[in-house]
Amino acid sequence: VAPADVQTGPVSVTINNQKATGPVFTVVPMPVIQSVTPLSGPSGTEMTILGLNFSIHPDENKVTINGKNTAVGTATPFKLTLNIPGGTGDGKIVLNVNDQVVQGPDFKDQNLGIAKMSPDNGLAGTEVTITGTGFSTTAAANVVTFNGVTAQVVSATATSLVVIAPPALTSGPVKVANAGQTAISPVS
Repeated sequence: VAPADVQTGPVSVTINNQKATGPVFTVVPMPVIQSVTPLSGPSGTEMTILGLNFSIHPDENKVTINGKNTAVGTATPFKLTLNIPGGTGDGKIVLNVNDQVVQGPDFKDQNLGIAKMSPDNGLAGTEVTITGTGFSTTAAANVVTFNGVTAQVVSATATSLVVIAPPALTSGPVKVANAGQTAISPVS
């Protein structure tokens, strides 16, 4: 186990007063979670974690949701993607990169979820397609808000909503609510 005050430098082993020097051990900085989207959703929804100091090797980034292991699909130093396994329950997102652990925000396991929006930016009056799961097929049963301002739902299927971006539109989260559940999108 590397000691707490370890620094980057060569590794050496001494046996019977004979020293062998090996490769350089590199101290890796602590990972940082800047954002996680979405923070709620059903099984199969793609989650994106943005931050710093992630490993480029997916298996060196270990993510748990409420203690349940979740395999990382793709990894860069600044972005991880994974599929929500479902059945995690509500709880903390925890990231472990090469034995350095950082705690993220809370995740809510549910049937309602937003996977993506197209377009994900625009002006008031823009027609936006929200793709996800658990939407009501009755358009009026889905309440969609853009940063707290209610939008008009034009059409609805179980996996897609078409809405009109409301007047007085400002940047912020898009929320879909129905049947007592709420799904939150990335910032738009």
